[in-house]
Amino acid sequence: MIGSGWFGKWAQALALVGLAGCAGDDGASTTATTGQGSATATTTAGTSSTGETAGTSTTGDGTSTSTSTGTATSAGETETTTDTSTTTAGLEARPFTLGMTPFPYDVTQEAVDWVYGRLAVDVDLLAFHTTSGVPWVEAGMDASADGYGASVKTIWATHLDQLGGGHEVYVALTPLDDSRSKLADYWAAEEHMPLPAPWDSYDFDAPEVKAAYLSFCRQAILTYEPDHFAIGIEVNLLKANAPERWDAFVDLHSATYTALKAEFPDLPVFATFTGVDLLEGWTALDHAAQMDALADVLPYSDYLGISFYPFMSAYLANPYPASAWDDFVALAGGKPVVIGESGFPAQTTELKDFMLTFEGTPEKQEAFVADMLAAADVHSFPFVVNFLVRDYDALWEAINGGDYEAIWRDTGFYDEGGAGRPALDTWLEALARPHG
Repeated sequence: MIGSGWFGKWAQALALVGLAGCAGDDGASTTATTGQGSATATTTAGTSSTGETAGTSTTGDGTSTSTSTGTATSAGETETTTDTSTTTAGLEARPFTLGMTPFPYDVTQEAVDWVYGRLAVDVDLLAFHTTSGVPWVEAGMDASADGYGASVKTIWATHLDQLGGGHEVYVALTPLDDSRSKLADYWAAEEHMPLPAPWDSYDFDAPEVKAAYLSFCRQAILTYEPDHFAIGIEVNLLKANAPERWDAFVDLHSATYTALKAEFPDLPVFATFTGVDLLEGWTALDHAAQMDALADVLPYSDYLGISFYPFMSAYLANPYPASAWDDFVALAGGKPVVIGESGFPAQTTELKDFMLTFEGTPEKQEAFVADMLAAADVHSFPFVVNFLVRDYDALWEAINGGDYEAIWRDTGFYDEGGAGRPALDTWLEALARPHG
């Protein structure tokens, strides 16, 4: 998700309860870059008033599933789960895995645990989306992960505890800061620390930056052993936000990609782009410049990674051109398309500061998810990620969030009370099919 200077609110709020690094916009850290405005609890069709939902997940061989029934209390904090054995015999295989991030809906350990509990049964891909910064000093010395700062080690250990159970793993790192305009912050004892000298004077193509970022990526690969690995998040925004740094970034990206592919030839390595900015007429960004950015990076990307929030465009939460999915495939030039993150509001969100209203509904959210999964079927996307598990109203209130933090708040498959939405049913129907 697109971030800016408000990430510190997340860090401060989550640090109060000792959760810094449990989950986040990065899925890796609770200094996430997500938010959304006002909303009211909604009980949707197909969901009981207690928030009872049924989910199905495939095993590693795609031959059986486990059905989980979760019941949220009136506070949305307690869940009971029962598993029953079933079979996927006769179901059409799907070419894609389904993922979400562990972004928490509140600043409590209970919220973190609830989200990880849903990830255990609602996805078959874990998405760890890290924008906490880069351990520039330690990586510059080519330190192993054991030599990184306390925050890095804590966050990575939290993630590693969740691996297994037949889930694929997607890890996304980035050398860009949250504003997508300059070098990422320093990550060591804490997330988002100021860049120390001389790192605060370097551009992306400095030899020291190139060596450190490659070392950081290598350590992440060795630590997580991911199935998919992004080395840049929403990189096309740099072309718009700081065009004078673009060539230096491309130098860093191409060098990192080339070196990693030589060392890990079977690992898909790629970058993600904001999808709405690649589609002509969807946003105010210079389309020709965005196409130039894509042309510069795509040769050094095994996938065309898309970050897709169609409501963050001229279409808001209204119907958007159905050609979007085919357009992404055309832009990929024969390379696979992956949805590295996505979301659509299920409630109306009014942003007075921006004079905008997203008129989301559960039905519109379900239609978006259905369209995305249909495209993933037709075009054989390797994976699809919906960013949020659950609406984060509680977290938004805890940090005294404003309109900016409110943009993504109601895009979860579970509402703020823990009740599943129709989009979750559509998602779980796809998950019930064997992957292969």
